[in-house]
Amino acid sequence: MQNWMIKMKKVILIHPPTRYLLIPKWTIPLTLLYLRSYLISKGYEVSILDLADAGEDYLSKIPLDADAYGVTLYTPQEQLAKDISFYLKEKTKAVVVAGGHHVTFLDVPFMKESRFDAVVRGEGEIPFEKILEGKEFKDVLSVTYRNGNDIVRNEMRPFVENIDIYPFPRLDGVNVKEYPGTYIQKPHSDYRVAAILSRGCVGKCAFCSSVNFWKRKLRFHSFEWIKSNIEYLADYGVRDLEILDDNFIIHKNFTELCLLFKEHKMQYSCMGISRHMSPEKSKLLKDTGCSYIALGIESGSDRLLNAVDKSSRIQDHVKAIKILKENGLVVKGLFMVGLPGTTQEDIDLTVKFIKENPLDVYGLTTFVPFPGTPIRENSKEFGYEIDETIPFSDYLMMSKTMDTKMVVKNSDVVKRHRDQVLDVMGEKCTLFNSIKKGMEYQNKKRNA
Repeated sequence: MQNWMIKMKKVILIHPPTRYLLIPKWTIPLTLLYLRSYLISKGYEVSILDLADAGEDYLSKIPLDADAYGVTLYTPQEQLAKDISFYLKEKTKAVVVAGGHHVTFLDVPFMKESRFDAVVRGEGEIPFEKILEGKEFKDVLSVTYRNGNDIVRNEMRPFVENIDIYPFPRLDGVNVKEYPGTYIQKPHSDYRVAAILSRGCVGKCAFCSSVNFWKRKLRFHSFEWIKSNIEYLADYGVRDLEILDDNFIIHKNFTELCLLFKEHKMQYSCMGISRHMSPEKSKLLKDTGCSYIALGIESGSDRLLNAVDKSSRIQDHVKAIKILKENGLVVKGLFMVGLPGTTQEDIDLTVKFIKENPLDVYGLTTFVPFPGTPIRENSKEFGYEIDETIPFSDYLMMSKTMDTKMVVKNSDVVKRHRDQVLDVMGEKCTLFNSIKKGMEYQNKKRNA
């Protein structure tokens, strides 16, 4: 039985250091802002401690006067999060809980190797609230917890159908100006923030953990909820918005949302799905202030796209690029190397695609078998050999330099493929630009 069976009041939400990025505070910790807003609406006193750019003494920066701590983490931050748990359990009597994609899929080994009291799997708001209310872990769905020397996994909580019950994230939880973000076009204001207008994804891409995290279930916020969110952001001074939804262009209120952004003179960027792009949607995006749209192309090989369960094919991408460029939109193509089964012919087809379908900007990442991805969970079926000697701290799709470690055993082949694709992308690739911007940012900090 827990020894804190009383309702807790003061909560600190922690984001561990992101030492793998040249600009650690690249974007606002949006998931923590969502959780903070929800808990505040329930009467809790909640603050966010973003340790993204903290140094080796990051543990000493954690206040020790909270009743509860919530730590959200990505895979490369796993060990840092574990260290936080040991520190807090030694220094305080507070309840310490972890959440995020990584621990959703590796909750049991993570608990065994840390001192967290519990892990919340999947959506965190309601389970964490139940813990703060003082409920016993055994009575909280979606929680993995300790029972003596055993680790117990409760059943998953069904998804909340009406996601409007979650308040939109309020920006006063962080200093927005500490997060430079990234701009392809000159921003309209000091503030550029990210927004999520739905939860889930209908895709089944084998290289992404979303398919198992969201179970291919897509839930939209209502137009009224989004309108209130946009009005709040506009009043705050935001004029540049990064829409993170994978499925924005199939949002049930797509037309009304685009017109809403225009009404508030808000420049925005978004993700697109090539097979769902149309001349009408493209024109609406351009007319309402879309600064750029990113397409998940991944490869120029239909064989490879089919192998990893991508829904759009090469002809869809060619058509979408043509439609978007005809309407004057800035188009970013997202590509990935290192997918299982990639041959030299696949890389040649990708190079050919890039040459024949010139884009304004390119994003290039290396596939990483993150926990929860179908490729990791079925690695033998996909013929993917994971190098088990690589620690999670090196699970990076891109990092500070071109020396990102490869998690797959045939890393030399993947590096060669990456360099071939990079060569044709040139300086339009954000890998180069991000490293350049990051080095400029670090030099500026050193000279300040």
